[in-house]
Amino acid sequence: MSRSAMKKMGHQRVRVERLSWTDVEIAEIPLPNGVTVKVTLGVGSGLHRNPHHRTGIVWAIADRGPNLLVDQAVEHLGLTELAHLIEIDGAKIQLEPDSGPAIVELRVSGNSVAATRVLPLRLPDGNKATGRPNPLANAGGERTFDPTGREISPDPDGLDPEGLVALSDGSFRVVEEYAPSILVVDKAGVVRERWVAASLRSALAGAKATVVPCLPPIAAHRRLNRGFEGIALTPDESEILVVFQSALAHPDVDGFRANRWCRIWRLSVNGGAFLGQYAYPLDKAHSFERDSASGDVEQSDVKLCELVAIDAERMIVLERISRTAKLYEVKLSSEFETPQNFMDEAHRPALEEIEPETASRFGVVALKKQLLFSTDKALDVAPDIEGVALLSGTELLLATDNDFGVTGAETSFWRVVFDR
Repeated sequence: MSRSAMKKMGHQRVRVERLSWTDVEIAEIPLPNGVTVKVTLGVGSGLHRNPHHRTGIVWAIADRGPNLLVDQAVEHLGLTELAHLIEIDGAKIQLEPDSGPAIVELRVSGNSVAATRVLPLRLPDGNKATGRPNPLANAGGERTFDPTGREISPDPDGLDPEGLVALSDGSFRVVEEYAPSILVVDKAGVVRERWVAASLRSALAGAKATVVPCLPPIAAHRRLNRGFEGIALTPDESEILVVFQSALAHPDVDGFRANRWCRIWRLSVNGGAFLGQYAYPLDKAHSFERDSASGDVEQSDVKLCELVAIDAERMIVLERISRTAKLYEVKLSSEFETPQNFMDEAHRPALEEIEPETASRFGVVALKKQLLFSTDKALDVAPDIEGVALLSGTELLLATDNDFGVTGAETSFWRVVFDR
């Protein structure tokens, strides 16, 4: 067990402990060049603990399946014949696109974490949901290829989940990046509804899960591979809070590259009615010390990866690049709601065209952030923290995303204990 300590604002002391965990091998994939890739269970994309569930139970989400950027496939897996695909914006290599996403039940006991159940996401017809991209050619769809370089056909039911919450009745709400969308999943893992922006409904024609066009239209402006990333559940389970990973590509892609706003939405847990929006100001890229020390960083590298509810208004937000992860507390109260006109796609200036330092001139009140913890002060903590769950009033569970182990990364779990 690894330990480190830091002082947070207010001189609160924090203890960090690495918990015992062993990655679970789930497949061996032979590649065209003779290399065999071992695939392990990925459980670090998102975490949630419902205090009404059994003691020690934490729910995790496994995303679309083993995939990596083209340059990583060339460098780490030796698939040099794929080098010509590097020039395609956002292209990925999917090693097993039909393996599909899953919900994983974890048990935290003492200083160890173990997987106790894997619940594949399924469609209403009983088939497993795939991790194939959606057919969104005119709405920022992703292009993926298999290890031979052949383009993978899209699937209107394909999912790339990144966060989840577990309700007391056994059902789940899951956020995913492709559309982006929010999933209503029953206790058996069946996707009953998929909430999307109305403009995406026709692109998902033929989907077996019920597509519900209830989300604000501006959701369709998410940047490629930067859709919904985190979700939180209010204690009374009447509302969810969802967060985009980055600034929207609105009114154009320049809004994503340079802007420092992330939108957080409050929605009803049943039906997805829009209840409010909050503007979260991202830190400047150079403030992520471990990442800055390792090379050049850009503002577009900064992202939000998790949202955890303390109560109906107070949230913990995970903000990170790769090596540096910061946990902030924010308060999502009515005084911080953005004016409704910033939900209008035609409104100018768009939120993404406003600098946080001048936001008040446009009626935008930026969320106030209180730093709780930074891995810049806890150097033992591994890179790529993506999952966060509240274990108790003074304890958090952090998890790294191993990307299914295809480049040799391992999942690690860390318990962060605050003195109050």
